[in-house]
Amino acid sequence: MRYVVLAGVVVLALGCAKEYPVPRAQVTTPPSSEEHPQQDLVVLPFMLFDLDSLPANIEVQFSTDGTTWKSATKALISEPTEKLSTAPRGVAHCFVWDSRADVGAQNFDAVRLRIRPTTKRTGPWATTGTFRLQNGPWSLSVVIGKGEQPALSAVGEKLFCAFAKDGNIYLTCLDYTANPPTHKSVCEVKTPNGTKSQPAIFAHDDGGTIRIHLAYVLNTGTDKQIYWETLTYDDAKDEYNSDASAQVDADTSNESDSRPVLAFDGTNLHIVWQREIKQRKVTDGWEIRHTIIKNGGNGWEVDARDNNVLQKKECKLEPEPEAVWFAGDNRLWVVYLDAANSGDPADIHARRYNGSGWEDWDTTTPTSLLCDAECASNIHLFCDGSNLYVLFSDTNTTTADNGRDLFLLKYDGTPGTPQQLTDREGDQEAVFITSYAVGEFWALWHQETAFWAGRWSDGNPPSLQAEERIDDDGSGAAKSDFCACYVTNSGNDYIVCAWTDERSGAREVRFAVRKP
Repeated sequence: MRYVVLAGVVVLALGCAKEYPVPRAQVTTPPSSEEHPQQDLVVLPFMLFDLDSLPANIEVQFSTDGTTWKSATKALISEPTEKLSTAPRGVAHCFVWDSRADVGAQNFDAVRLRIRPTTKRTGPWATTGTFRLQNGPWSLSVVIGKGEQPALSAVGEKLFCAFAKDGNIYLTCLDYTANPPTHKSVCEVKTPNGTKSQPAIFAHDDGGTIRIHLAYVLNTGTDKQIYWETLTYDDAKDEYNSDASAQVDADTSNESDSRPVLAFDGTNLHIVWQREIKQRKVTDGWEIRHTIIKNGGNGWEVDARDNNVLQKKECKLEPEPEAVWFAGDNRLWVVYLDAANSGDPADIHARRYNGSGWEDWDTTTPTSLLCDAECASNIHLFCDGSNLYVLFSDTNTTTADNGRDLFLLKYDGTPGTPQQLTDREGDQEAVFITSYAVGEFWALWHQETAFWAGRWSDGNPPSLQAEERIDDDGSGAAKSDFCACYVTNSGNDYIVCAWTDERSGAREVRFAVRKP
């Protein structure tokens, strides 16, 4: 056991205590570190002082944010909370908090406990400093550094994170199996000149070399571009070497481009993004664009520059496209938001690249409409064998809260009926989906200022098996740019999540790991 609790065995080096006209408590902060956080049963040593040595009852509370306090559940092995002995010079006691009973399988990086004694009168609260608590299967979050907009990609057992900071793009390799998880050296991507943001990343094995592709938005001051760069990674030296780069869009109008999306077909890299079209500084529509990067034998280079997936006149809403190579029909799928008529709520549409041109996913009807949703958003894609999964958020009209919940659409040659995954108070915004084991999948979502993960059996309808909180912040600080990646290492499955976090008062990139 990781604690020792025996009444009367607690020894506190608190020095000489003062004598007070009301009972008082003095507490010792439970020790914790990144390597050794507190877990489950938390031992709180304290001393009770009273000038008249009257027996005291105590109240014990906990807080995960330093503002909201709740009663702390006493573990069975704890000392009682009533009729505790006191003395003018203090008597040592020990309270054992059953943290799992109060917060469940969650992690928090700044927990506090406090005690208040009462005899004939009630004394003041005595409050601990902060300590780290890890009750959930997710690691406590690790700070990579100041920055925002993280993106993740795995190749083999290696996992890379790209993020933006001060107008530049940075790369690092995450050591997600370490205890605690950590990261290796952070490398700045130094070319070209301009303000860089919104990075996307894809890493793969390129003939025995670890190759990393980056695509990001580059603002030169006179033009906003989609820019691509590829680097190689030397694992032994933990070094990155720039190989090739190019502008991939043919637009010089200085219109706004979205964060690019990358998909790999086993040979070629596909870059997909949306472009805002303006007339007289007013948004007039959006286009979805596509570029192919290939290695023709003389190195990686732009092969097919900037062709239309969807033209402005065809897209009535901001499309927010996602892309994936679907081996089930040997096509690049781009799934996006659109409406049948201007002003309609958002439905889910899809088009496919067949190697020479773009077509609606349904070439028989034909139609691009994949799902007639209420008002969809936050599309995320996953392919598993012959199935394509579309995770999205949509307005729930069937339960009392009428918020936004998660829905899953499974395509196996024909689109099925979307299945509702969550039904919680508040809005859930989808962020990630992956398989985990045979017949199971994970969906991750953002709700208010917290990130959550759920595991479902792949049935009809899916059945929720477990639900876990990912982030470890109880302060309600702003968080954004959530992303996740599935990776295997030595036969074990990991899910790694990264996000932008503002709990420190500055924007910083954090990541957490769910270990097997």
